[in-house]
Amino acid sequence: MTRVDLKTLLDKNQICHPTGLVGISASNGDMKLSFEGVTWWREGDLQLDGKITFVFIKPNSGGIDADLFLECGDPEADEMLEDFFITDTEPGSLSAFPYICLYASSPLPDPQSVYLKVDDYLRELYTYKRPGDFLNCGGAGLEGFVGMTQASGYLIARGPGAICDIICRELENQGIAFYHSDDTATRKNSLFIRWRGSMFECEAAYAEFD
Repeated sequence: MTRVDLKTLLDKNQICHPTGLVGISASNGDMKLSFEGVTWWREGDLQLDGKITFVFIKPNSGGIDADLFLECGDPEADEMLEDFFITDTEPGSLSAFPYICLYASSPLPDPQSVYLKVDDYLRELYTYKRPGDFLNCGGAGLEGFVGMTQASGYLIARGPGAICDIICRELENQGIAFYHSDDTATRKNSLFIRWRGSMFECEAAYAEFD
């Protein structure tokens, strides 16, 4: 059994079709996707009966498209890797580190406006992340953010500069004094995967094949 880094493999080899998804499994917090089809991952002449498995170590922060389970094993779904994308960091401004901690010093008159502007920005990026990943919502979405921002002093957000710029402009519009500092938390290395309707991060990813 050969095991190689998945990103390195995809950088070197162009995916060819047919390639069908034939298995989805999870074990010890890792996820495996098994494919059958033309052997685009091997050197030399292409064969039509190859098998390869993608192994994702500790996938998190995202989700898997439920339609994949419906297409798994479907002989007509033979271009399953057509839009598979993997990179070291999430594309765009969300991967900018270090993050910034943003603090406000008085109750926020219109917290919903801040929340919706961040939400609009994230939707434009086509990311699985939502305002609660950056705004201080206490895990309770908009309702939690509204309650959190009625104190006399509080952490309003933690995130990349692009997110904090949006919030700062809105705080200025609402006449709220604020200050910020760099987040000293250590960033964990991760990979970002976008595939069909799925988007998630994982600690590492490999390909296994004979």
